[in-house]
Amino acid sequence: MQKFGCSGGDVCTMIKDVCRLLGLLGCASALALALALPLPAAAQSNGPLAITNDNAQRSAGYWTAARLRDAKPYPLPGAAETRATSTDLPAATGGPSASSPSAWPTYTGAPLNVQLHAPLARADAAAPAAAPQAGPQAAGTAGLRFTTERVVPMASLRNTYPWVAVGKLFFTGALGGNFVCSASVINRRVLATAGHCVYDTAVNRFHGNFLFVPGYDNGASPFGSFTWSFAATTGSWAAGTGGVPNAADFGVIVAADKVVGGVPRRIGELTGFLGWKTLALLGNNVSANGYPVNLDSGLRLQRTSAHVLRGAAPNSAEMGSDQRGGSSGSAWVQDWGVASAGQPGRELGGNIMVGITSYGPVALTPRYQGSSILNGEWVQILNLACAQPRACS
Repeated sequence: MQKFGCSGGDVCTMIKDVCRLLGLLGCASALALALALPLPAAAQSNGPLAITNDNAQRSAGYWTAARLRDAKPYPLPGAAETRATSTDLPAATGGPSASSPSAWPTYTGAPLNVQLHAPLARADAAAPAAAPQAGPQAAGTAGLRFTTERVVPMASLRNTYPWVAVGKLFFTGALGGNFVCSASVINRRVLATAGHCVYDTAVNRFHGNFLFVPGYDNGASPFGSFTWSFAATTGSWAAGTGGVPNAADFGVIVAADKVVGGVPRRIGELTGFLGWKTLALLGNNVSANGYPVNLDSGLRLQRTSAHVLRGAAPNSAEMGSDQRGGSSGSAWVQDWGVASAGQPGRELGGNIMVGITSYGPVALTPRYQGSSILNGEWVQILNLACAQPRACS
């Protein structure tokens, strides 16, 4: 596990280099300079990478209303159209199946209804197409059918489980710039997102200044924003080159607590959380909820429902979707929503995450998205997150 600070051979090399450059200042000054910098993490093919944040307040203070408003969608990794795909639903990899149930909020007080930035202009009704399109509009050239809808009335649903457990993830990229992905609460303090939303393989650095806004609705949130104390990604993502499909494009973030009603509370107490299950994506019917900037400018939650019909190597699966940048990190959920009276019992209580948006096509016309299949590497980084104080128990 790595921190912001001095922890390993790469750091020692950095200090020696700075000593040579700043010999007149001495190595003590060079060490102080090195300690002030966020360090690159060495990619390891055999294990995950993690980072801790000892100054949550600093991260929270960074996000002004203007920075939140102006953050850009983090690029959705693009898959080459020549990669191997299959409708035979190949077996997933990653060991025996594991799972964890969902949970409703335990907080019974009123929401805070925080406005983080002024609402931006948006259309309240979709404009009609200029001309009829040939063939099914909800299936691109990839031939994977889907339905995408704006989640309404979000002003009410943003206060309601499970919608409030989904939100927008803001962060500063490893090379600078402010960006957005999507993320979901999957335990008392733990968020799930894509690996590329926490770690940049081009420079072997974690992103920073993570800020999660549950139930985001055009600048509004029932409980405001939550900063972070810990983040991790898998060995497969960290040791890769950023190419997709990837066997485990997963990331986790531990959210810092915040005071609500005079009591420090964990985010999962306020929002509830999704459950999860490994090796359950292929052949499943799922709903993916996220904030793609190509739809409603990323200001309102979008839901895409589809049957996951196509597998891709390594350890990935694909469904039809027209969501693009900003939707990275969205949870693919089986049995989404609130069960009806008389409905048979749903596995693990329903609202079970079985995938996380990882990539899409480079071109606009195929209309699909892919996810790594939750596997042993997912369990590994979740265990790291759950080892943090009060994160999962």
